[in-house]
Amino acid sequence: MGRVASGKSTVAEQLSRELGWPVFASDKIRKQLAGVPLHQRGDEAAREALYAPKLSAAVYQEMQRSGINAARDNGGAVVDATFSSRDARSKLCRLAQGEGVRVVFVSVEASPQLRARRLQARDSEADVVSDARLQDMEMLDSRFEEAAANEGIECIKLQSTEDALDLEKLLVGLVECNAALHNAPSGGAA
Repeated sequence: MGRVASGKSTVAEQLSRELGWPVFASDKIRKQLAGVPLHQRGDEAAREALYAPKLSAAVYQEMQRSGINAARDNGGAVVDATFSSRDARSKLCRLAQGEGVRVVFVSVEASPQLRARRLQARDSEADVVSDARLQDMEMLDSRFEEAAANEGIECIKLQSTEDALDLEKLLVGLVECNAALHNAPSGGAA
């Protein structure tokens, strides 16, 4: 979880490689559900349709379903999305708990300046799936609800820098989560 361009997808890929878990990414699922080519960025009207509340709800529902099923059946999954609302985080936790799956969020943070540079660079990159760009940053940030201590979620916080993520902290957190998962009554993490 984290703000746009914080490094969430990079962390998701690292987790997938390290743990052998599948990744369920909101950007990919959104475009698949809408029948849009992954690397195509539509005009403003097309993006509004892609991010309409009904499609966004379907995207999160599919991510939750797929992630929870994979975690339950295969020991774990990585769900790559902003999870910008407390409600979305809470819903994933409730659904996962009902299936005996433990959820551990990885919150990826980066400075606004770094995130702005990453968003601007997307304009010249051909393999970008996300539609978010620099002009969207302020609006998307205004919708982001920081995780609060009283949410009751398990969360590893990582700082993303220009060249790297706090990989050591990620690996320590993974080891701790992995040890806790092996001691958990059933299921894996989503």
